[in-house]
Amino acid sequence: MRFISLTLVLASVSFNGYAVANTCDNAVAQPSASEVIEKQMRAFRQTDFGAAIASRAEAGSLVSLRSEAISVDRNVSHPDFAKSRDFAYAKALVNVQAKFILKKQSELAAEIVTEEYNAEPASADLQFNDSDRSDEWVRIGDKALRLTEAKLDNALREEGVSDAEIKGATREKRVDLFRESIARKTSRRAFGAAAGVIPVKSFEAVDCNGRASVSIMAVYSEKNREFVQAILGGESMKPDASRASAMPFELSVESEIDDGSIVYEWGIRKLYDSTGLPLLASYGQWGYVPQEGMAKANERRRRSALNQADAGAAEQLTLFLDSQANFLNETSREEFSNSFVRVTQTTEGTTRTEEDVSEIVERSTEQFRARGSVRLTGLSDPIHWDRAYPHDQAQSNVVGSVIYWSPRAEDAINRATGQRAERVLSEKPAPEQPRGEAQTAGSKVKNSADDF
Repeated sequence: MRFISLTLVLASVSFNGYAVANTCDNAVAQPSASEVIEKQMRAFRQTDFGAAIASRAEAGSLVSLRSEAISVDRNVSHPDFAKSRDFAYAKALVNVQAKFILKKQSELAAEIVTEEYNAEPASADLQFNDSDRSDEWVRIGDKALRLTEAKLDNALREEGVSDAEIKGATREKRVDLFRESIARKTSRRAFGAAAGVIPVKSFEAVDCNGRASVSIMAVYSEKNREFVQAILGGESMKPDASRASAMPFELSVESEIDDGSIVYEWGIRKLYDSTGLPLLASYGQWGYVPQEGMAKANERRRRSALNQADAGAAEQLTLFLDSQANFLNETSREEFSNSFVRVTQTTEGTTRTEEDVSEIVERSTEQFRARGSVRLTGLSDPIHWDRAYPHDQAQSNVVGSVIYWSPRAEDAINRATGQRAERVLSEKPAPEQPRGEAQTAGSKVKNSADDF
């Protein structure tokens, strides 16, 4: 039996999108798939791309997050492994969104509390009336307590709590009211900010027992958030020659199909075309088990699986945009904050679990979609592929469908149908890109840290 560790990190020889096989030694304790992913993540941070992301995160210009290692329910030898693997990736995406919301909510809460309680008191607040002069040291202590309570009351008013509620509450109750009001306000804002969270890398491992785990790395930045808002708002976009890819996107996908690294691409990616215009790509996957000597039946299974992959790629794209629109929707933010407070405020204090928040995010997005999904013009035709999953115990073939949206394609469709084409602003021709070895590297390393 072999040990296979798989990763999508493509920034060095060790992270080139291929399966890295290691021999399993039954005499030695072997790491689980989740432990292998943790090891791969540490190695990723030493790559140029990983270090650049970490540096920008440390400087505060973006937020880097990674989901928990999500276990694939089926063993790699199971016929339904490829399908189960697809579900695990979907769970990982929601998990990373929940991580961001909790992180952002905590940061916003700290900012609000610091702002409310570190404000300098007015000079009149520091003066004593003549009646306060006796027992001055006792009065100083009492005055300090009253100043703190006054700040608490003012903070409650700022959060919309009525004077009647404040007056009728004990100090302990006022503290609880303030904590709840902060939770509502910050969770609402954090939910809205999640529109800037976009996946950038995936990690995958299969251990010596055939158990697999997956994980997704995502990045939040204001640039990402503005990009999502521009798509949803129909705003025009301008090419950035410094972001232009070394080759057209479809050729890059074909290169990944040829070398097999496409197997490890899943979900949404923000990329750039060869002119420097942004595009949003979706990598859908599904699986089937080919049977020896049954060519016609295998072709039917393959076509059925490809149809599922097509649906998955389209679903991921619309679900991503629906979730982003949901994050930006005022009604959804209010509903989320109410659910967040119910889940995280308990008699024992504040508890925040990623699983609880993940469930709220999933439920909120489904409710938003029931009210009407985002419609997008300018989607490409699907690019299909079919490859055996690279593990000696695997029965499944993995099939895939890649679709993408670009502002240029949207303009082309609008012009063809007699509508206004305003997605792409005037542009200068992109400089000629060097050809040769850099092309292959460009197709593997999909982004630079400055893309986000």
